[in-house]
Amino acid sequence: MLNVPPDRRGLVDGSDRTRLLEFTVELSRRFGRPHSTELTPVAGEGFVARFPEPVPIDHLELCEELSSGQRIAGHTVLADNRVIASGGTVGVRRVHAFQPVVVSELTIRLTGEGDTALRAVTGFRTGSGEVPSLEEQPEVMAEKFAATAVAASHGEPGTPR
Repeated sequence: MLNVPPDRRGLVDGSDRTRLLEFTVELSRRFGRPHSTELTPVAGEGFVARFPEPVPIDHLELCEELSSGQRIAGHTVLADNRVIASGGTVGVRRVHAFQPVVVSELTIRLTGEGDTALRAVTGFRTGSGEVPSLEEQPEVMAEKFAATAVAASHGEPGTPR
């Protein structure tokens, strides 16, 4: 959810539109060149994900096989026997950010009930191995929120009270 509602005319505010377009460009820059893997199940352990050649990555996308429901309760990703990411459920998509590594293969250990399986594992070199911190709202947004607050304090229709 991006919380970008249309106005009364059914249009997205111009400043919201600008930010959404900037966001789209940044997503394409970071995730536009995926490195796919070939998955091999390892009995009782999880999977080995092999890249066609050594690749530098700083983000990893895991996708669970969901035909029998969501079953993965936990996972650990290792590169050269070193943990680079771990977490709980995977579901449709789980993305991890970490410091850059060059890998040709990853070991993914899974826990959960029944047959746990991955549908896909994809690596990315985004140029940013950390999850971005939340930043201050751009000045345009601060002005927009201030105007909404003033309108609400005057009881104008359609504004929150």
